[in-house]
Amino acid sequence: MANWLSAALADTAILFYIFVYTLLLKRRSPANIVIGGARGCFPVLVGWAAVTGTVSLPAVVLFAVILSVDAAALLGAGDEVSARTNAAANVPMLPVVASPAAVARKILLYSYAMVAATLALVPVARA
Repeated sequence: MANWLSAALADTAILFYIFVYTLLLKRRSPANIVIGGARGCFPVLVGWAAVTGTVSLPAVVLFAVILSVDAAALLGAGDEVSARTNAAANVPMLPVVASPAAVARKILLYSYAMVAATLALVPVARA
């Protein structure tokens, strides 16, 4: 009810989750949880658009921070029960189909991305 941009972004998040994550990626790509995690980052954009009426660089950077934290956390959260459940359901999540070393490397890369995205907020914080 704030404005059309925030409504469109909220709708985009829903459609992204249904079509991109659920129908296209969930059963086809080991990157499914990372890309699907983007849907969970949309509230930052929706809230920013609701308050300001635009989507500017700080909102996109916050989106990136949350996505990288979410990706690292999701990859690191693979417990044995989840791994067996996803393997039995033919869901190729990275912790199920890759070695622990490969998953650890991805977590490290997403952690570096999180630090870089967080540091990108410094100029905004000083303004």
